[in-house]
Amino acid sequence: MQDCQNNSFGKNIANNFLNLPMIATYRQEDIGMDKKKTTGKLLTKLQKHNGWGCSHSVRVSYYAVEIGRYLGLDEDRIDELFTAALLHDIGKLFIPARLLDKTSVLTKAEYHLIKGHIWFGYLLLKVLGYSREICKAVWNHHERYDGKGYRKKKKTELLAKIICVADAYDAMKCSRPYREGMDSAEIYCAMETGSGKQFDPAVWQAMTHLLFPENCGEDRG
Repeated sequence: MQDCQNNSFGKNIANNFLNLPMIATYRQEDIGMDKKKTTGKLLTKLQKHNGWGCSHSVRVSYYAVEIGRYLGLDEDRIDELFTAALLHDIGKLFIPARLLDKTSVLTKAEYHLIKGHIWFGYLLLKVLGYSREICKAVWNHHERYDGKGYRKKKKTELLAKIICVADAYDAMKCSRPYREGMDSAEIYCAMETGSGKQFDPAVWQAMTHLLFPENCGEDRG
């Protein structure tokens, strides 16, 4: 996806998005509200819109925090990571539920619309006053280590890199309406192959120690 902030098309999308009735309601009710309360409200809306997606987000937040702690992040950054991971797919509130649950192959237009959830999520959280770090992590969580992600960015924030790994792991592990989940051996093989390509090697190594200790010669403990 192109960096929408750098072209007139993207600015038009942003202006139209910010004028949506839903956004006007969020801006009126939630700006200035305690962010934990706002986050809870957003997750409740996501649960109603896309139940399996909300459960996925909660699991991703758990994995992300464990990775962050393993990597030695301080508690302030852990808090930001936790919130960003919980809300990494919040932009899917603006994607029709029928597309999120579609079991047949997506059209090109449908695929690009779903990819837009990173932009919608970024805009929503920015409007609601979330920190720059949280907003950017949500925007960049589909970037790849090799620069071939949604926005074709090679350098991204550590929080986004952590969410990328946690997101991919849970997406592979759990069944979705359109496919079955994978077993642990299949997941490890796929993610090990993706290290240095899709995933930051240091973040993947942390995930390996936490969830695949048998591949590190360690006892799970």
